[in-house]
Amino acid sequence: MDGSRPSDDAPIAVVLAGGAGTRLWPASTRARPKHLVPGLAPPPAPGTGTLLEATLARIAPLVPRQRQRIVTVSTQADEVARVSGLPPAAILAEPEGRNTAAAVALAVRRLDASVTGAADPILVFLPADHHVARPDRFRAHLSAAIDRVTRDGDLLGTLGVLPTHPATGYGYIEVEAPPEAGTPVAGQRFVEKPSAQRAAEMIGSGRYLWNAGIFVGRRSTFARRLAEHAGATWQALSASDTDLATAYAGLPKLPFDVAVMERLGPGAFFVVPTDAGWSDVGNFRSLFEAAGGRPTTSVTTGASAARSVLLEADGNYVYADGPTVAVLGASGLAVVATSRGVLVCPLDRAEEVRRVVDALDDDDR
Repeated sequence: MDGSRPSDDAPIAVVLAGGAGTRLWPASTRARPKHLVPGLAPPPAPGTGTLLEATLARIAPLVPRQRQRIVTVSTQADEVARVSGLPPAAILAEPEGRNTAAAVALAVRRLDASVTGAADPILVFLPADHHVARPDRFRAHLSAAIDRVTRDGDLLGTLGVLPTHPATGYGYIEVEAPPEAGTPVAGQRFVEKPSAQRAAEMIGSGRYLWNAGIFVGRRSTFARRLAEHAGATWQALSASDTDLATAYAGLPKLPFDVAVMERLGPGAFFVVPTDAGWSDVGNFRSLFEAAGGRPTTSVTTGASAARSVLLEADGNYVYADGPTVAVLGASGLAVVATSRGVLVCPLDRAEEVRRVVDALDDDDR
């Protein structure tokens, strides 16, 4: 795939590794966020089983390691380099996290011709902490997006997930025509997370996809759209007389899709629908399901998972990193035990774990 493209058309993958994963406490904490947690990636997972390693391995057949970059905060840069195995030059460090608009803008600024050797490379931005059950299909759909950009570099593209239910935890993308997996379609608009009723209406229309936060385009097109729609961020990172920490301190905290993609008119971007088994694995229930958990099957993972004991306990998700965990006569639970704390909650309330984090002291988050 990648090797068959001319240098300007050979994509550079930029993995955005800045999420905190607050609904996955205490496995994920400020000190060790979601993408760096060993054993969290559903099997089969490479290396130590982090979601970051799984993401890099997933795209490697399409974008080899020498063309992979990671944007992360400076406090995580050393650990990200160690876990990923990429050289320090491939890690683009932010002074602080200011959401994905700033991360994308920084990468677009840094990855110019003097660094990439290409006049106007194709950039692929994707999150570090998602899961894909069918990586071959995912790569085929991502390749279709890259091919579309090769033919029309004035467009930005994104992957949209064919929805399986009216989820309220994801943003949506409206498309021009009924979507078909792998076939680019004109995008109409991005929609923020809807109510349950609105989500059901959108699914019923057959013209909405989940927003997976994956973006593809020429460097020059990203630069133009950032200048048009996120001018304050773009200009702040352009000023040669301002150091990066000072520039970042004043940046708005905006996702790239809110700052840029939502402001594009109909037809100004395209979408490649995908049915590759994507999940943002944003809570313990989604991790349980992605790892093959069922009402009659439990999932155990983590460094000390082998010592876990489950008796008359079905349909549980157990993450053990240090302590030995035992579950007796209980079902449908998330049981998470680490040196930072212990969480026990029903899996059907896993989305509410953020409430626990909000109630904790800062030192325990």
